[in-house]
Amino acid sequence: MPIFDARTWSAHRAAKVQREMAVTQYEKTIQSAFREVADALAVRGTVDLQVSAQQSLVRAYAETYRLANSF
Repeated sequence: MPIFDARTWSAHRAAKVQREMAVTQYEKTIQSAFREVADALAVRGTVDLQVSAQQSLVRAYAETYRLANSF
C-alpha cells in the first residue's frame, strides 16, 4: 500500500478518531460504573443505620410494654 496516498492517510486519521471516541466512551462507562457502586454503597450504609434505629425502637417499645404490664 503506498504510504503517500491521501486516502491511506485519511483512513488512518479516521481510524485514530474512532479509536479515541471508543476510548472516551469506555472511560465514561467505567466512571459511571464506579459512581453507581459508590451510590449503592452509600444507600446500603443508610439502610443499615435505619434498620439499626428501627431495631432499637422496637426494643424500647417492648421494654415500655413490659414495664406497663408488670403492675
